[in-house]
Amino acid sequence: MRYIWPLLCVALASCAQAADDVSEVDDAALRQWVDSYYGDYLRPGVTAEQLLTHYAEDVEFVDPTFRIDVRGHDGLMGVFGQLGTPESNYRDVEWQIDKVMVDGQSVAVNGVMSGAWFGCPFEMAFVTIFDIEDGLIARQQDFFAASTFDEQVALDRETGLPTCETSTASAG
Repeated sequence: MRYIWPLLCVALASCAQAADDVSEVDDAALRQWVDSYYGDYLRPGVTAEQLLTHYAEDVEFVDPTFRIDVRGHDGLMGVFGQLGTPESNYRDVEWQIDKVMVDGQSVAVNGVMSGAWFGCPFEMAFVTIFDIEDGLIARQQDFFAASTFDEQVALDRETGLPTCETSTASAG
């Protein structure tokens, strides 16, 4: 939990114009939008094309933690391309949403992402900032507590693969 506070502070500083302008969302419609997005993301068999319906055509998607910086639906296809397929190395992914905050058309979500990567269980804090235009995501910024992920999956820096005891990374 100590990792989420620095991330949340950075995220909210970029999301909010002033501290007084940021408020915890009690708007049921906004919470429903967040639940719908994450519900679609986790739906078994969801395809990248289905998830793209939440995004503007010229969306900007930035994830400095994992060095992702793409534009448009074509760029997102590279990020979400294996979503819901047997080729995806992520399994049993769950998003626990702890807090949703809003400032105008910007929504900050923080919580915990958990699941398995190459068979290695993980749980890491995240903050996502969505900039919404005309009901679609125009910009998304993701921030993850990657050091906890690396520790949990025992990431081998040379191969980029996990070395945890339950890993299926080397299985053919």
